[in-house]
Amino acid sequence: MDVTLTAASPLRDIAAFLFTERHAERKLTSEDLDMKAIYLALIGLAPAFVLSGGASAACVENGTDEPLYFTIESRIDEARIGAMLEPGSELCLPKASSAVFTAFASETSLEGCPRLSGPNGRDRLVHFLPTDSCRWASHGE
Repeated sequence: MDVTLTAASPLRDIAAFLFTERHAERKLTSEDLDMKAIYLALIGLAPAFVLSGGASAACVENGTDEPLYFTIESRIDEARIGAMLEPGSELCLPKASSAVFTAFASETSLEGCPRLSGPNGRDRLVHFLPTDSCRWASHGE
């Protein structure tokens, strides 16, 4: 993989430290070697974080003891999905790193309980009241 470093690149100093002969003139200390190991590990892991782009799917689980209608709406595009979920069932919207989960008493209900997805793209409804006062697992149990 070719990397072009510019003067504004935050990798410039790291690359200079790791890949130039600037440090060859002096003996590297154990601290230098430790830092090189850390930098190399971070550089090796960076593509995984960049390519993953956060959550690969937004998923909501019905953690109540009653069947409820759930929707997931992507905050990135216009993708939307909805389904009646039995207790313990899960609904996922693929490729949605940020979404709004909403629980309804039925598919025709107007009142529901919305919740923004967290950084991991998942949440579980633990208590349902149809007037926007539901309890989600991300609230803390």
